[in-house]
Amino acid sequence: MVTFLAALAALVGTLLQVNEGFSQLAQLEDEREVFRTVDGMRLEHPRSHPIKRWKQRRTVRQMLRESPVEAAMYHRVWRIVWSWALLGGAAGLTAGDALVNTLQG
Repeated sequence: MVTFLAALAALVGTLLQVNEGFSQLAQLEDEREVFRTVDGMRLEHPRSHPIKRWKQRRTVRQMLRESPVEAAMYHRVWRIVWSWALLGGAAGLTAGDALVNTLQG
Protein backbone atom coordinates (compact mmCIF):
# COMPACT_ATOMS: atom_id res chain seq x y z
CA MET A 1 0.00 0.00 0.00
CA VAL A 2 2.86 2.36 0.79
CA THR A 3 4.36 1.76 -2.66
CA PHE A 4 1.05 2.61 -4.29
CA LEU A 5 0.71 5.84 -2.30
CA ALA A 6 4.29 6.83 -3.16
CA ALA A 7 3.67 6.13 -6.86
CA LEU A 8 0.40 8.04 -6.75
CA ALA A 9 2.15 10.99 -5.10
CA ALA A 10 4.82 10.89 -7.84
CA LEU A 11 2.11 10.90 -10.50
CA VAL A 12 0.29 13.84 -8.91
CA GLY A 13 3.57 15.72 -8.48
CA THR A 14 4.47 15.12 -12.10
CA LEU A 15 1.08 16.35 -13.28
CA LEU A 16 1.47 19.48 -11.16
CA GLN A 17 4.91 20.06 -12.68
CA VAL A 18 3.47 19.64 -16.17
CA ASN A 19 0.77 22.20 -15.39
CA GLU A 20 3.34 24.65 -14.06
CA GLY A 21 5.59 23.96 -17.03
CA PHE A 22 2.80 24.76 -19.47
CA SER A 23 2.29 28.05 -17.66
CA GLN A 24 5.98 28.85 -18.05
CA LEU A 25 5.96 27.71 -21.66
CA ALA A 26 3.10 30.11 -22.35
CA GLN A 27 5.53 32.93 -21.57
CA LEU A 28 7.98 31.74 -24.26
CA GLU A 29 6.07 33.18 -27.20
CA ASP A 30 8.95 33.11 -29.70
CA GLU A 31 9.89 29.51 -28.93
CA ARG A 32 6.28 28.36 -29.21
CA GLU A 33 5.84 30.07 -32.56
CA VAL A 34 9.03 28.55 -33.97
CA PHE A 35 8.03 25.12 -32.66
CA ARG A 36 4.57 25.36 -34.22
CA THR A 37 5.99 26.45 -37.57
CA VAL A 38 8.75 23.83 -37.76
CA ASP A 39 6.55 21.01 -36.47
CA GLY A 40 3.83 21.96 -38.93
CA MET A 41 6.31 21.86 -41.77
CA ARG A 42 7.67 18.49 -40.64
CA LEU A 43 4.18 16.99 -40.53
CA GLU A 44 2.96 18.60 -43.75
CA HIS A 45 2.88 15.32 -45.68
CA PRO A 46 1.10 12.28 -44.21
CA ARG A 47 2.76 8.91 -43.63
CA SER A 48 0.91 7.58 -46.68
CA HIS A 49 3.31 9.61 -48.88
CA PRO A 50 6.73 8.50 -47.56
CA ILE A 51 8.82 10.04 -50.35
CA LYS A 52 7.19 13.48 -50.04
CA ARG A 53 7.42 13.21 -46.26
CA TRP A 54 11.12 12.31 -46.42
CA LYS A 55 11.89 15.21 -48.80
CA GLN A 56 9.97 17.67 -46.61
CA ARG A 57 11.78 16.52 -43.46
CA ARG A 58 15.11 16.83 -45.27
CA THR A 59 14.18 20.41 -46.20
CA VAL A 60 13.26 21.19 -42.60
CA ARG A 61 16.56 19.71 -41.33
CA GLN A 62 18.44 21.89 -43.80
CA MET A 63 16.52 24.99 -42.68
CA LEU A 64 17.31 24.24 -39.05
CA ARG A 65 21.01 23.84 -39.88
CA GLU A 66 20.95 27.26 -41.53
CA SER A 67 19.24 28.89 -38.55
CA PRO A 68 20.86 27.72 -35.31
CA VAL A 69 18.84 30.13 -33.15
CA GLU A 70 15.52 28.79 -34.41
CA ALA A 71 16.85 25.23 -34.19
CA ALA A 72 17.75 25.80 -30.54
CA MET A 73 14.28 27.23 -29.84
CA TYR A 74 12.59 24.28 -31.55
CA HIS A 75 14.70 21.69 -29.75
CA ARG A 76 14.16 23.39 -26.38
CA VAL A 77 10.37 23.13 -26.65
CA TRP A 78 10.64 19.59 -28.05
CA ARG A 79 12.77 18.48 -25.06
CA ILE A 80 10.39 20.13 -22.58
CA VAL A 81 7.32 18.41 -24.03
CA TRP A 82 9.00 14.99 -24.28
CA SER A 83 10.40 15.20 -20.75
CA TRP A 84 6.89 15.85 -19.41
CA ALA A 85 5.47 13.01 -21.46
CA LEU A 86 8.14 10.59 -20.25
CA LEU A 87 7.78 11.65 -16.62
CA GLY A 88 4.00 11.38 -16.76
CA GLY A 89 4.13 8.00 -18.48
CA ALA A 90 6.67 6.61 -16.03
CA ALA A 91 4.72 7.86 -13.02
CA GLY A 92 1.49 6.45 -14.48
CA LEU A 93 3.06 3.05 -15.13
CA THR A 94 4.54 2.96 -11.65
CA ALA A 95 1.22 3.89 -10.05
CA GLY A 96 -0.60 1.27 -12.12
CA ASP A 97 1.92 -1.43 -11.22
CA ALA A 98 1.76 -0.50 -7.55
CA LEU A 99 -2.04 -0.59 -7.66
CA VAL A 100 -2.02 -4.07 -9.24
CA ASN A 101 0.49 -5.32 -6.67
CA THR A 102 -1.59 -3.84 -3.83
CA LEU A 103 -4.80 -5.44 -5.11
CA GLN A 104 -3.12 -8.84 -5.54
CA GLY A 105 -2.06 -8.79 -1.93
